[in-house]
Amino acid sequence: MNNIINFLCLPDNDIEVTNIEIIGDTKYVYIRKILTPMFCPNCNYRMHSKGIRKRSIRHPIFQDGYKLVLVVSVRRWECQNDECDGYIVDNFSFFDKGKQLSNLTPFMVLEALKDLNRTAVSVADSFHVVSFLVRSINNYINEVQKRYQAIDNQRRKEKNIQNNTYNKTIKDSDEVKLLKSYRFFLLKNNDEIEYSSYRYFRKRFGAYLNTQELEKKFMELDDKFETIRDLKEEYISFNSEYFGKDENEVRSKLEELINKYQDSNIKIFIDFANHLKNFKEQIILSFKDFGVPVKDKEREDLHRRLSNGPMEGFNLKPKNLKRNSRGLDNFEYTRNRILWSERENAHILAIPKSEKEVHTYTHKTRGPYNKNK
Repeated sequence: MNNIINFLCLPDNDIEVTNIEIIGDTKYVYIRKILTPMFCPNCNYRMHSKGIRKRSIRHPIFQDGYKLVLVVSVRRWECQNDECDGYIVDNFSFFDKGKQLSNLTPFMVLEALKDLNRTAVSVADSFHVVSFLVRSINNYINEVQKRYQAIDNQRRKEKNIQNNTYNKTIKDSDEVKLLKSYRFFLLKNNDEIEYSSYRYFRKRFGAYLNTQELEKKFMELDDKFETIRDLKEEYISFNSEYFGKDENEVRSKLEELINKYQDSNIKIFIDFANHLKNFKEQIILSFKDFGVPVKDKEREDLHRRLSNGPMEGFNLKPKNLKRNSRGLDNFEYTRNRILWSERENAHILAIPKSEKEVHTYTHKTRGPYNKNK
């Protein structure tokens, strides 16, 4: 029976097969470690077994047309030294902790998908490039906010000394309120900000202010804010206007932006320029029109940029299903649920039932309601 270990390509030499069971189209092979005396690695005391936990590992090797599942007995060993209380568990090299697939699976998947007649190139997702810039700007706003919060903290200490109190907090200053609630003036695209000349009463500041006045107050908090906004908007307009243009035009404009950012004397854009330079070829390819249609039947002539957004959106659905179900233990049921949620037609490989088959009511009229009961 133990000759099957060589056939399964399992690298462990200290394991044995205890049983083989066939249920349906699946063959279960029961594996455990060969029992040998165990000693504590910390104090060299003899260790005793304190229970066995069975793990089901899918192994991508077919035997006589059967799917193969390895049922591995993982034994826990505890040290008998009261001063040590150490423990270890059986270690198997053909699967990792918390995994349900053997280590051979990824290599077999890569081997099956490998095609030497095709080549692939890396393409940067424009969303992640812009996110890198926005994240850096947000970090700079946090630094400015900490600077104003330090001034507020100093004001709190002086007030405590003056009034002989011990207040641990103090009301945020107008500057901190602006940095907390109106940082979208820097982070958001200018064409997405809704400007209004109408003055609303801003309860936080106790004054009537419109959007332009709030933006002016925000930009006055730091002498670099306006420059950061202008430089950011240059890349945002380049990112949207140059899609589908000639590669040489994109390259020339990108190099121009890199040089401009490097000469800006602002650390955010110097780092961003280095980021653009390191991934220049991948970013240039992201402006190429590969003919991916927009999901809009009325505008089939429009194309969208390459992005991993649709894939990430699809991957979110099984995650939400798993979270809402508080865990899943039936793979076939889960697979059918995902396929059903993503179907294009009304039914998947099935004949729809008629209304009479679905509803079993008889349409009998209901009798009068007896209120005296």
